[in-house]
Amino acid sequence: VTWTGITPTPGSYAIERALGACGTEGLYRPLAATAGTASSFTDTTVQGGIKYSYRVRAAADAAGKCQGQNTSGCASATATGTCNLKPSFSGATAAVSAQQSNCGVTISWTPGASGCPLTPSLRYNIFRGTTPDFVPSVANRIATCVVGSSYLDTDNLQSGTTSYYVVRAEDSSTVNGGGCGGGNEESNSVIVYGTPFGAGWQGAPGTWTDAGGDVNAALTSVSRSGPGWRFVETVNDPGANHTPGGSYAYRNAGPTGSDRYETLCSRMYTPPLRASAASLNLQYWERHQLETRWDGVEIVYSVNGGPWTEVPAPSNSPAEGCDAADDTTDWNTLVCSSPGSGSPNTCGIPPFKHVITGPFPLDDTCSTRSFASPAANPYAHRCHPITGLTPDDSIQFRWGSTADQDFEFAGFYLDDVAVTNVRLPIACVPNTCPGQANGTGCDDGNACTIDDACSSGSCAGTPITVPAETQHVRVEPDKVSFVWDPQPSSTAYAAVRGALGAFPVGPGGGDEVCFDGLGAPGLVDASIPATGTGFWYLSRAQNACGVGTFGQQSNGMPRATTTCP
Repeated sequence: VTWTGITPTPGSYAIERALGACGTEGLYRPLAATAGTASSFTDTTVQGGIKYSYRVRAAADAAGKCQGQNTSGCASATATGTCNLKPSFSGATAAVSAQQSNCGVTISWTPGASGCPLTPSLRYNIFRGTTPDFVPSVANRIATCVVGSSYLDTDNLQSGTTSYYVVRAEDSSTVNGGGCGGGNEESNSVIVYGTPFGAGWQGAPGTWTDAGGDVNAALTSVSRSGPGWRFVETVNDPGANHTPGGSYAYRNAGPTGSDRYETLCSRMYTPPLRASAASLNLQYWERHQLETRWDGVEIVYSVNGGPWTEVPAPSNSPAEGCDAADDTTDWNTLVCSSPGSGSPNTCGIPPFKHVITGPFPLDDTCSTRSFASPAANPYAHRCHPITGLTPDDSIQFRWGSTADQDFEFAGFYLDDVAVTNVRLPIACVPNTCPGQANGTGCDDGNACTIDDACSSGSCAGTPITVPAETQHVRVEPDKVSFVWDPQPSSTAYAAVRGALGAFPVGPGGGDEVCFDGLGAPGLVDASIPATGTGFWYLSRAQNACGVGTFGQQSNGMPRATTTCP
């Protein structure tokens, strides 16, 4: 920066700098002071590619603090050299099951922006942990130099086991230490988590579970830090966990046992589940300390994306699928902090809606309040029977923490959630190929591939399809052996026999007989039809991908019979 000095010689010149070009620059800030005899200054604190504006003021003192009224004109320039500004990036936004035969989780994010104009492109580095509070490091970095806004992780994930991810952005510079190519890497610690499953749902009913961070976690709107619902750990919060042998749970406060919940309306959700019967039970373990009738945790559910409805009161009736020891206490209303009161609750829950609240024995009126030490009661099991469903309805549950503006306590712990009578996702198969030589045998979990083998870190096989219709069913000279042409990729066959007088084929039973599980394209049937009648035979092929067809009727519809379903 250069200027023409003034006379008489001042005590110093004060240099000020702003970001941007003259006329559109930002706020000027003091940068340095030079001797009053100087007419130039070299700024060595710039970042390459950034445009800066400068102005100069004369000052009476040597430190450049006692400045005159007049300021020089603006001069701007773009700096050369290196840049070590970190990218601007808000971290990962989601991690969801890839719903494919090999276990996979897709992590996604909103692209960031480089802080250095000379290296504008960004790459992303992916870190994976097994716990909600893992710390990203070189040891758990699973991918570098990822481009775009998503990454599919298929590296030996286990079906139903949750993984935790952090994504960090790195620019394309080369001398700043980043994991991709030595670029500037930012250091956000936003953790997202996902659990891999296959595509579709199992037919038989089952029980969906969430262990609160031990083995799996599925509730969303939960953070590792900050206010609202979060993961807590026994190392910081003794007694936080309920899972036998576990460490983690959900809580509306933390991270230490002495922390209190915030005056917030914070909610967390199960994923949409699929009912397999007309009724199911929501079950969970919880411990709590909440200001009676002022603060509470609401539990509601939505069917097929409809309105949120209060769950029925907790039950201990074995006839409803609950246990006689289940807890039914502290199910009350927020009459003291309802909307319109002097201190309304933050979620706006009306006085006729029930929540879990308490326990404080003296809080029997809104004006009588006791304040115990911040310790929650022991874990207890709760059970809410849900009825009136139709099989395959989608159902989702939500826990909402609400409070008034005055006093907060230990809060609400939630662990080991279970929902009975739902369809569970189909399991996926781990991809064991990363790090293995091409050609190593594996199982991609897809019944419609054969000869599975590792290739470039992934397990893949040769696609096969359901076998086509068999051809040329014929009787051998011995009159008891029936054969047909083999079908490629078939591993077994089936045949159905019926009486000629009972055409057409199906619907099943009666005159029909099924020959199933045939290892070769043929069967032996010594049965003899009655005089004046006859038998017809149809065959089909099958493999791991499915069963073939018995052919079509004259009207073009497929032949089908429950005799050989």
